[in-house]
Amino acid sequence: ADRGPFPFAPAPKSARRLQAMDAQKHVQITSCALGGHLLGRGAAVQQAVLDKMPKAEVTHSYGCPLQFSIDVDGEQVLGGLSGTCTILKLLTCCTSPERVAAAVTLESDADASGPARGS
Repeated sequence: ADRGPFPFAPAPKSARRLQAMDAQKHVQITSCALGGHLLGRGAAVQQAVLDKMPKAEVTHSYGCPLQFSIDVDGEQVLGGLSGTCTILKLLTCCTSPERVAAAVTLESDADASGPARGS
């Protein structure tokens, strides 16, 4: 990246975020057999994540009834009661797979950029 007259200056935050997004990530989606697999909501989220993060390795596996969780590089970014509410929202068309994927990619980017200031 061209840094103008300061060749040794650190890359701007936006460039570091793009580099973090460019690195291959492993995304594990776990969803219930009925809503996530048979009705296809987990597969739709899997495709939406692949659209947002084309270089990511995205896998989808079976979980317990009403379970929906997403792990990025071994860290859970969605799960528990929030995951259950998400699969229910997906099944009732109150949210879209693209919106879930966007939230997950934003969450994983925030984790990659380090802790928030003041915490």
